[in-house]
Amino acid sequence: MSKTTLRILLPIVCAFLLSCASLRSSGKTAGEGNAPPPSKVPASAIQGTPFGPADEFAGSPYETIGVSGLFDAHPAETCQIAVLANGDDSFAARIQALEKADTSIRIQALVFTGDESGLHIAELLKAKKALGLDVRVIVDAMSNPGVQTQWMYFDLKQNGVEVKGYEGNVLKDMVATFDRNVDYFLKVKESRGIFNTNIYWGASRHVFEKTGKIHMRHVTDERLNGIVREMADKKLDLKYDHCGPRLL
Repeated sequence: MSKTTLRILLPIVCAFLLSCASLRSSGKTAGEGNAPPPSKVPASAIQGTPFGPADEFAGSPYETIGVSGLFDAHPAETCQIAVLANGDDSFAARIQALEKADTSIRIQALVFTGDESGLHIAELLKAKKALGLDVRVIVDAMSNPGVQTQWMYFDLKQNGVEVKGYEGNVLKDMVATFDRNVDYFLKVKESRGIFNTNIYWGASRHVFEKTGKIHMRHVTDERLNGIVREMADKKLDLKYDHCGPRLL
């Protein structure tokens, strides 16, 4: 590269670097002008985001659903959110939320297996049901095939905890709320006539009321049980910030 070329490029590079530095120091980016910071912009004013109007959404391909599962955005002043640092914190937060429940519990999960952590949660759900709470669970029927997992579901059901497996077209449209999903699964089962397993569960519960429930024995590792109990009892110091969520 010649000295003449260097003399031309050097001032250009210096000017570019100075302009970037001035933008950073002012807290703005090119083209912003006097625009307010993102945190000050109302969610309703943001276009092309999850907070936009219903006509910006394609909706479900099913005519009976469309955008009916799209709820209004909640204002930030009414909601708070805390970031969980890792899986241990997430598990502790979920367990503590279940322990504080005093009216109802809704769990919808892709995977809910009969391992040490799943059985810990199952025992908590049974205890809450015994206290009179309305406890319901929805899981993916195809992702939880293990024998011990199925025995765990059986134990939950014989103790009055409703466990449903989601299947079919509803997997393509999970914008619905939990209770609407439950209603959908009930209709699917009712459409199967004599293959509706709820009929046999109802009869089985009448028998259990007379004979007593089947005692379930699960194979677990006591060392892992101890780790699960330790995680469940972890003291959390969550920092909550206001946010504007929307259920899709």
